Amino acid sequence: GLAGAWLAQGHRLKIGVGMNCAQMHAGIFGSRQRYSYTVLGDGVNLASRLEGLTRHYGNSIIVPRRVADVVQTMFQFALLGVVAVKGKHVPVRIYDLLGERVANGGVRLHLPNQLPNDIGEKVERFNRGAQAFLDRQFEVATSIFKQLLVSWPDHLPVETMLQQCEAYLKAPPPPGWNGVLIMSTKTGE
Repeated sequence: GLAGAWLAQGHRLKIGVGMNCAQMHAGIFGSRQRYSYTVLGDGVNLASRLEGLTRHYGNSIIVPRRVADVVQTMFQFALLGVVAVKGKHVPVRIYDLLGERVANGGVRLHLPNQLPNDIGEKVERFNRGAQAFLDRQFEVATSIFKQLLVSWPDHLPVETMLQQCEAYLKAPPPPGWNGVLIMSTKTGE
């Protein structure tokens, strides 16, 4: 395909996708002079904010817990954390969609050659690190992410989580911190 041809030429096609499922309004909106077909609603806004977070985490597809719960038997996910996206006060648990589960227990990756064969073990360790981060166990989480960085160096969320842990080791969050990363921009940058 096009992505493969560009990769052969030294170019990399990189996009971010935020996925959500929710009620929304879809249709033609506007006036007679100017109108467009679009979708509106909180669910659409969340998907847009999750797409922006792919820049922050360095991954391709982010989904909220409600999506991951529905399709967890079909797809492999890694916990990224809990965020409050711009414009919202209710935090959302978010996941990195890594690939499609296949019959033999493996995972067909959504990006070719992105992940190692022992994906299950890597995801389990990543999730333990993410949970340690959420539980304010930053030294434990740092240790896990440093080990993962050696064995999974091309998975950018590992580096992002390690940087967040190291930042909190230097300057701990306030006592009432509940693990929520508050995003003050729409793009996650």
